[in-house]
Amino acid sequence: MTMSGGTWQEQAARRTAVSREARTLPREPASWPSRVALGLATVAWLGTLVWLVATLPERVPTHWSSGTVPDRWSSRGVTLAMSALLPPAIADGQIGVAAHRPGGEVPGWAFPVTLACFLASIGLVVARMGLGGRYRPREDDPDLE
Repeated sequence: MTMSGGTWQEQAARRTAVSREARTLPREPASWPSRVALGLATVAWLGTLVWLVATLPERVPTHWSSGTVPDRWSSRGVTLAMSALLPPAIADGQIGVAAHRPGGEVPGWAFPVTLACFLASIGLVVARMGLGGRYRPREDDPDLE
């Protein structure tokens, strides 16, 4: 029986060959810029967590509706647990800033800036993937026909 791209034996042989080739490629996150970026993000998260432990009040704003005024509050312990288990340093920073402002409001620029930083970081990763040859399909791949 022949499938698209050859028999199952031919497909298995191609998978084995691709697997062997993939093992010879350098690891994706092993480049020094990636390690530096991960290290900086980890240090930023840990620094933010230490700051939150040292300064959070007992009642903390943790959710904002469409505006900058909080519509949900949590206890200090719940907020610290969330911050430790879900380490987005930027969001933790916003919670920390809001916790120290009157009424728990965040500055109007905080959400657009956070979103822009997030989208820019994703854009950089996608651009790197698109510009590099690692993710380009090979011309001789029969599965692409």
